[in-house]
Amino acid sequence: MWTGQLLMGESYTPLDVVFDTGSDWLAVETFDCDVCQGNTFNPDYSGVLLNNTKAVRQYGSLSLVGIEYKD
Repeated sequence: MWTGQLLMGESYTPLDVVFDTGSDWLAVETFDCDVCQGNTFNPDYSGVLLNNTKAVRQYGSLSLVGIEYKD
């Protein structure tokens, strides 16, 4: 497992992430997550909304649900 820190958005918010070399997308914890620990990101500061409906991404037995942004 590869871990590291990314600086997200125009605010350069530091986020600790797990790098998945088998995927072409990145999931980050946002400010409105009730169960997330550590730093979270607010995409309203710099993200461009791609779709205002919740998208579902399957990854093995994991199911991620969230709004898609481009930054």
